[in-house]
Amino acid sequence: MDKTLFQELPMRERIQALSDNCASEEEKYFMREFTPEELAQYKEELANVAIDIAAIEEEWQAAKDSMKLRLKPLREQHAEMLGNIKRMQREVKETCYRFTDPETRETGYYNANGELIEQRQATANELQPVLFKPTRVPYEPTGTEN
Repeated sequence: MDKTLFQELPMRERIQALSDNCASEEEKYFMREFTPEELAQYKEELANVAIDIAAIEEEWQAAKDSMKLRLKPLREQHAEMLGNIKRMQREVKETCYRFTDPETRETGYYNANGELIEQRQATANELQPVLFKPTRVPYEPTGTEN
């Protein structure tokens, strides 16, 4: 087969001659070489697409970083809450009151409700002798109070 057909005709007449003389017309994909002008334009379009991709990826990374910053405290809170549910208790911070019993050599911590929250052996520092030891006198009603 010839490499070219109807090259001597102008484009409009060439298309008509090809259509009149063919067995059938079909849509078909094929590769066509670029002209030097088309190649230069295509390279310029490629550069523009690459710039757009880089800008979108930069914006995407910034959005991901922003989302990570928003998500981090929520994930930490989630992990803490899940742990508290597993243990069926939670950690709280409040003022506690330390009492040391020199006779049993134990130290206990009580919360504001008066509940013992921790008990341990007293340290040597906690058992240091003091000049004036408070005496424990249990309250006994005498019946003479007003």
